[in-house]
Amino acid sequence: MNRSILFRGFCPCIGPDTISLNGKKVKGKWVYGDLLQFQDRVEIHHYVNGCRVSSEVIHHTVGQYTGLRDKNAKRIFEGDIFPHPNGKKYGDYGVYWDDGGFDIFMSDSGFDHKEIEVSGTLFDVKEDTNV
Repeated sequence: MNRSILFRGFCPCIGPDTISLNGKKVKGKWVYGDLLQFQDRVEIHHYVNGCRVSSEVIHHTVGQYTGLRDKNAKRIFEGDIFPHPNGKKYGDYGVYWDDGGFDIFMSDSGFDHKEIEVSGTLFDVKEDTNV
């Protein structure tokens, strides 16, 4: 197998990022690594300064790496959003897991991953809202 199995999740801790979850702003950071699921929590194992650590993440924010990269070589994860390649007038699209595959990359979508540019996640705080 030549595909990276990688997960991303949001850790509510001291960090540079802010997401919106259930209408509330949450500060923290995105972490990337191996997924561990327990009965009462979800963690991602990752490396910090060469040491393997574990960070508890908000389970709703966990997304898997699709194995694809956008036109800027940025990894595309479940939960990412991007504008339609033919212009913003068509709106934003999300990357979802559906029926055994990542939905947006089906051949009938009219474009492929090399034409898109990831612009954020489904959890990003929108500047024009009072979240």
